[in-house]
Amino acid sequence: MPIEFQVNDTNLAEIEGGEVATTNLQSCNGPEFVLQLRFHVNDTNVKVDSGKRSPLEANARLKCVYLPVVQGKESIDVILEKLEADGYGITENFESFSHVSVRRLGRLLPDCRWAWLPFMEPKLRKGDKAEVLKRCCFRVKCFVETDAGFNPTPSKTDLAHHHPYTIALRNFGNKPSEKEKDIHVEISKDGKKVTLLQVEKQYQDWIIQMHEHYDEEVDCGEDQPTFVLSPSHKKELGVSSDVMRIHKVLRRKGITWKSGQKIKILKGACRGFHKNNVFATLEYIILEGCQGESGGEARIICRPLNVPAENGSRLIVDKGCATIEIRDSKSLPISVIDTGKCLSVDITEWENQILKHHEKSTPSSIDILDAKQCEDLGIEGALPQDVVDAGHEPPEAIVAIVRPASFSSITASASLDQKYIMKENFQMTLEVKFEAEADRKQLGHIYSGRLTPSSRKGLNGLYIFPLKEKFPVIFQKAGFYLFRFSLQDSCAKFEKEVHVKALSEAASWKLISDGKTTLNVRVGSFFPEFLRVACYDRFSNRIPFKLHTKIKMKLSSSGNAVESKCSYDQFISPDRYTMKFKNIIIETSDLDKIRPSYEATLHICSKDDPVSAAIPCTVIPGPLQRVLLHPVDFGKKLVPGMIIKELALETFDKYGNHMRKDEHIKLMLEGLCLLEKGDYFLKVDVHGCVNLNGTLKVTAGYGKPVFLSIFSGDEVVLKKEFQTEERWLRVASKIPKVCAAGSHLEDIVFEVINSAGEVDEDIHDEEENGHSHTLLIRQDSMRGEDNVKYSFSHGRCIVRSIPLPKNEGLFCFIANHSRFHELQTSIEAYVEKVVNSEHEIPQPRNLKKELMLLGDSYYSKAPEVVYEHTYDDFSDGSILLLKDPCASAEPEGGLQNQLEKKLVDDIFKCGLSINKCDANLKILRFRESNIVLEMSNLGAKIGPDSFHNLGYNRNMVVERIEGKADTAAAVVHKLLRSPISKQLHLQYANDILGVVALLGEVHTHKLSSMFSAYLGEDQMLAVVCKSRAAARALEKYQMDGNVNCASPRDMLAAKLGISINSRYLVICLEDIRPYTRGVSSDLQGELALPIPTLSNGETPPGFMGYAVNKIFLPAEHLQLRTTSGHGLRETLFYRLFGKLQVYKSREHLYMASSCIEDGAVSLDGGMMRGNGVVSVGFGEPYILFPVICPESQLPLSSDRVEILKQLEEKKLELSQMQDQIKEENRRREKYTRKLAKKLEYKKQIEELGSPPGMCSSNMYISSATP
Repeated sequence: MPIEFQVNDTNLAEIEGGEVATTNLQSCNGPEFVLQLRFHVNDTNVKVDSGKRSPLEANARLKCVYLPVVQGKESIDVILEKLEADGYGITENFESFSHVSVRRLGRLLPDCRWAWLPFMEPKLRKGDKAEVLKRCCFRVKCFVETDAGFNPTPSKTDLAHHHPYTIALRNFGNKPSEKEKDIHVEISKDGKKVTLLQVEKQYQDWIIQMHEHYDEEVDCGEDQPTFVLSPSHKKELGVSSDVMRIHKVLRRKGITWKSGQKIKILKGACRGFHKNNVFATLEYIILEGCQGESGGEARIICRPLNVPAENGSRLIVDKGCATIEIRDSKSLPISVIDTGKCLSVDITEWENQILKHHEKSTPSSIDILDAKQCEDLGIEGALPQDVVDAGHEPPEAIVAIVRPASFSSITASASLDQKYIMKENFQMTLEVKFEAEADRKQLGHIYSGRLTPSSRKGLNGLYIFPLKEKFPVIFQKAGFYLFRFSLQDSCAKFEKEVHVKALSEAASWKLISDGKTTLNVRVGSFFPEFLRVACYDRFSNRIPFKLHTKIKMKLSSSGNAVESKCSYDQFISPDRYTMKFKNIIIETSDLDKIRPSYEATLHICSKDDPVSAAIPCTVIPGPLQRVLLHPVDFGKKLVPGMIIKELALETFDKYGNHMRKDEHIKLMLEGLCLLEKGDYFLKVDVHGCVNLNGTLKVTAGYGKPVFLSIFSGDEVVLKKEFQTEERWLRVASKIPKVCAAGSHLEDIVFEVINSAGEVDEDIHDEEENGHSHTLLIRQDSMRGEDNVKYSFSHGRCIVRSIPLPKNEGLFCFIANHSRFHELQTSIEAYVEKVVNSEHEIPQPRNLKKELMLLGDSYYSKAPEVVYEHTYDDFSDGSILLLKDPCASAEPEGGLQNQLEKKLVDDIFKCGLSINKCDANLKILRFRESNIVLEMSNLGAKIGPDSFHNLGYNRNMVVERIEGKADTAAAVVHKLLRSPISKQLHLQYANDILGVVALLGEVHTHKLSSMFSAYLGEDQMLAVVCKSRAAARALEKYQMDGNVNCASPRDMLAAKLGISINSRYLVICLEDIRPYTRGVSSDLQGELALPIPTLSNGETPPGFMGYAVNKIFLPAEHLQLRTTSGHGLRETLFYRLFGKLQVYKSREHLYMASSCIEDGAVSLDGGMMRGNGVVSVGFGEPYILFPVICPESQLPLSSDRVEILKQLEEKKLELSQMQDQIKEENRRREKYTRKLAKKLEYKKQIEELGSPPGMCSSNMYISSATP
């Protein structure tokens, strides 16, 4: 039941007058928030301070009334004014108003005025209505009615402070303290018991309800409102309604407030304005809800002085829909005006505030603290001085501050004074950039960071950038470090440069690489490129080398030293930052220790300091130089048809290293053959050998030479000559010297014997096993198809019967092996008729047959004596026909016999001369191959540049052209060099430019060789004319189209002592279609040809340019122009080369095949002519382009000069040897022609003979060819 406080049946709460009555009159008509509290003691022994026992229970009623704001005025202000008018002497105001009053037994206790009961205090709360709840809590007044259970003070003006019930009442809403644990409080509302949490929730809901129904903040403004529906920033605006009215003019308490008005908001006016007075500009007035609705809030929007106008609030109306953005402005309750906390400011005071704000808030500069200042703040910081050594310890942090405009050099002593350090929340950016020391080339950002200020030891506005933690090695790389500080939206900047110098002490050397990880080089050959080494300190900063740095090179593999010898040419760049090495040669015989990978490290070490450069490389064996045959006695006991079961070629380079696996060697055989028909290019196995076991077969006959040659490329490395074992065919039976005509030779035994005279029993006929050994008997009276074969059995062959002719005369037959014709023997016997009577006249001898037999003996007998002289009989090509023996007398028969015998002797002598020529050619060619081998060995000892650039200058090319005496190029060149009087023999001589080979030059021998090979000798020797008239003057044509041999060109050639015997090319510049797509602006005028690209858009690797641009035009032809204004490069060389591309290697050439149009060449000999045509093989052209020796060519050492002299001597010796070979070939052809004539004479004698009726003597028939 609710507790009623009555005295004499009168409700004490309804007595008029006084605070309670006045408050009730000003409260709203809405429901009150009433609670009944019953206090009772759990422990009856609880006593009060006087020692009396506490009553067992006490009761209190809490009645909360809501005092709304009416027409913009707080009801509490009305109450205070009324009480002041009634003389109650109330000194409180709205902010200090006591919201709790206590009455005991109906009597108001004037000293018992409390600010709040805990459950009434506004608590922080999230949500749209949090601000409303906090503000409306100040409009509640709570009256507490207590009964006699509460003890008053002796003066009866207050409750006893230390009484348990008083303490429990004042703490109602908080967690009970230790003193309150014995007091139990029962809470009832509307006759129902409730908990404290329910009380708090119901109380807050009641306040919100009262506000919505009874508060009348501001009903309207002085201007037309702009309605904003469903604002999107309710929290920032401080509103909760979905409808807002935006005004720019408002009248409040007789004062008009307008948008744009300058105001001052005093300290403590509302939340967020507690520390300082804030000067601002009034922008808008916001009224919640529609006009006439209660419960709406009223707020003002103002922009503080430090907020720029562009960052203030903005009212946007788009297509009739209005929205408001508060941005950096502030939203304040309208109560700041009512309480006098918002004042209008005149223009003078406002301008003064702007000036002060500008001085305080406008940054004038950025400064960084030094080491002492950082130490005072407890920070290990400060940047180093301007110049430091590499490896300098970076500071933990860099501290930067922003100085206001009021700071000057006069106040620098107070640099850490807060008034000279801006506290504004700027955003500072630090950028750290690095520039290399050598060329000051910017490499980019090292660090970029942005942060807001912080505080240390009470000092605000410190921008602390951590450095050492992020970049502990920042000052290790030599160069210039630029620290740039800047503020966002401000021109204030600060830059600090720190120069880090490299250390002077060298710590390491390193190779300056072009991207290749490992270098490949052959032992004994030059490194493919320059080696460039740089010197570094211990922080990898590049430093200069010492003057006169002495070095040594050594080779190692897997940490173990490799015995080696290194030669090189050493240079140091003018700035001493680069050490260069050229012509590096590694010589070692220990490569077998690191095979098969051949991975090694080349160490370039200093002799004075413990520094070196380690260069990974792959050192492979050099070219094939030496070959050993295994077994060492190979070549003995070679017999025809033999399969060589054991033969291995052990291959070495010049230094004794085995050749690398899969290297190719070329094998040339003569008298031997490979069983498996295939390539004669063989691969070296993993042991450095070529295994030929069971792969070779002897094909040469008995006693014949066998040649085995091994090539490395085109060079002869090994040339071995062996000889098969000799065998002879002999007759073991006795042959009678004279035999009877028509009889037989019987049981003739033939034997094959070896050098010891023993019968070779291996000569055994086993045709089924592929060993055919038969004897062939050939007679002059038998045709080839009638010859009979007889089988050998264990070295012997027995011919049972050989018939003899019936006619008298010399009978001769040849026995030879059917396969090995060198095994042969001839047998002669004289056949006579048996004479029965003394008067019988013997038949005359058959001289014709004897002559034929003598002629055949040239082919069957191998001459052993080489005659020094031969005879040239019947040189006129005629022969004498002898008289028929039947009609001739004895003297005439003797003459005929003598002439026929002379013819046979001549045939025999011619054969001997040819045989001698063959022997001489064999010896000369062997010597030629030895000279070539020696030149190759000498060439390997010097660099390619030294070898190739020697002797290929312009004079050498001229000598070679003039050496081709029977060519038009030689005539034209001599014409251009001859006096004017000789030039008059040829019209338009001034328009003849010369030979193609002399109109351009190149920089390297490789380019000269490849370009000359591509063009061919006919184009290299082509005559170039400027005009058509000059080209036509070189030759004139008759009406039938034949060349007039009496042309000026031929007449000039005759006068110069030269004859032209072949066709030649003439190129006319005016007839050439020139290149018209532009040339470069330099003196050489290279053609602007497009760079080729692969399918991925990149330039092919190894591409060096176009051949037409690799030609260097001599000075005398640079200004030459045709009538159309084009030079030699656009006309002549573009006609010859077109878009011929140049690559470094064959591999690069084939990789770029998809983008090659007119062909391409590579420096290692590759040549692609376009449209599927590829040139293969090797050959050094005779006519080359002159080579321009580079100006930077190094002087040759004395050893190389001596080698080059030897090379020149060998060249001369080779030329002489080749001349001797030509002369010997000419002599052989002469004897061959003689032999052919003699044999023709012999054939004519055999065919013509002496037919009947042809008995006239002295008759000659010419056999010479017409």
